[in-house]
Amino acid sequence: MICVFSAFILSGQQITGEFGLGLAGAVLLDAFLLRTLLVPALMHLGGRANWWLPGWLDRILPHLSIEPATGPPAQPRDRQRPQPQHAAR
Repeated sequence: MICVFSAFILSGQQITGEFGLGLAGAVLLDAFLLRTLLVPALMHLGGRANWWLPGWLDRILPHLSIEPATGPPAQPRDRQRPQPQHAAR
């Protein structure tokens, strides 16, 4: 997007070039500085507080799960080994 908006500068019209320069600068600031540097740094500093959800909102929102609900783990069965059959002679 920066290249496309920068190409507006070469259009020969002053107003279009100014818009292109402004949009290219905004994309550069947003995409590269804010989203790759500032947001991860602040999330690292915030730690677990980033994922805090107020109790009243937690009660209102539905609880969605990707995995199906599972019951308690199955207990292993005590299987008896079948006794080998001795052929009658």
